[in-house]
Amino acid sequence: MNNARIPPMADYHDDDFIYVDPDKRVVIGKVEWTKDGLPLPLKRGEDDGEQETGENVAQNDRRRKRARYYPWGSYRTMKRIYRLEGKMKDTVGEGTLDTVLEKAIVEPYWD
Repeated sequence: MNNARIPPMADYHDDDFIYVDPDKRVVIGKVEWTKDGLPLPLKRGEDDGEQETGENVAQNDRRRKRARYYPWGSYRTMKRIYRLEGKMKDTVGEGTLDTVLEKAIVEPYWD
């Protein structure tokens, strides 16, 4: 894929629905929708870079290759799953079990 065809990630907002290439961790483009409101699946290219040799080739010739599609979702979700904007820290609670239990007993609903 040519880098000139890849739109810059700054053009997307958290609420935009996008296609993502999980191998290269890049945004392919915005999701296209049908008249019924369903997303159009964007098919991946035939060459996935998987070269097989020996017995695997003969075995895979008998099987029908399954069509593969690019995953899609909101930009906010995809940038966290596929780390599109570089290294991002996962948000995990910093408290110990004792402090969390004490707070949960006093306040059942807390952040």
